[in-house]
Amino acid sequence: MNQKEKIAYYESLLSGRAGKLLKKGKFFLVVAEDEPYFGQVYGMIREHEKQIGRWTEEDEEQFEGRGILFIEGL
Repeated sequence: MNQKEKIAYYESLLSGRAGKLLKKGKFFLVVAEDEPYFGQVYGMIREHEKQIGRWTEEDEEQFEGRGILFIEGL
């Protein structure tokens, strides 16, 4: 991945949820998939998002497979 692609990737991260929180100066947590409580945290988020109608089919597919977006070279 060249420098231009890396910059574009990092800019895309800031356009996501974490980036919006950073720009607003809000506190947020990051839980790695290898933490023993990852499944519990992910499940709590899933239930909450389903209750308020923000959980999508794509979210569910990712949850079921515990799919993690991985971009080679970073």
